[in-house]
Amino acid sequence: MTGSAPKPSRPRKLMSGTVVGLIVGVFFTAPLVTIIGTASPLVIGTLVIGGIVVSAGVQTYLRQRELDAGERPRWWPLQSVPLATPRERAMRRLIRINLGVIGLAVGVMLVSVLQFHHPAGAIAGVPIIWLSVMVMLAITTKLSAAHYAALQQLRREGYRVCPGCEYDLQAQPPGPGVCPECGRAFDEAGLRERWERIYELLQRKPGP
Repeated sequence: MTGSAPKPSRPRKLMSGTVVGLIVGVFFTAPLVTIIGTASPLVIGTLVIGGIVVSAGVQTYLRQRELDAGERPRWWPLQSVPLATPRERAMRRLIRINLGVIGLAVGVMLVSVLQFHHPAGAIAGVPIIWLSVMVMLAITTKLSAAHYAALQQLRREGYRVCPGCEYDLQAQPPGPGVCPECGRAFDEAGLRERWERIYELLQRKPGP
């Protein structure tokens, strides 16, 4: 199946994401430096927030590359394959945000104990970690349900969704055609094979 799919995002977007992450990290953690008198919170906050921003940029780039090349890169652990609904992608973003919150809480706990010998500061981070874990479990449960429901809906509608831009193709005439949204060529067998393969990959590697 061939078509004029959009070009992959450029790596310069990853660099811009890194810069944004560093700026945001400095903005939110600089007050802690003046209060505590050390650069440790600044470093931890910069790494965590910058990592979240860069992760989103990398996933956007790899997702587009997967659409163009038809292969899923496997070297990025938080990479997710294209999904059928924006709601599924939003839930996965929430999982990644919670992972960042857990990392930040653990970093603050370590600084409290190792740098300032303040066990109370470490104990204060436990409820945050517990809450983040509970939120991730709830999101994962909803994600599994959404995964099954979306696949069943695709099958009922004959897979009439563009795998390139997820445009609804049910209004298009039966048989081969071109997506009016992104210009990608499609046929019935190709749509079925593509979406079944996507959900097979999702089943092999659930989660973010």
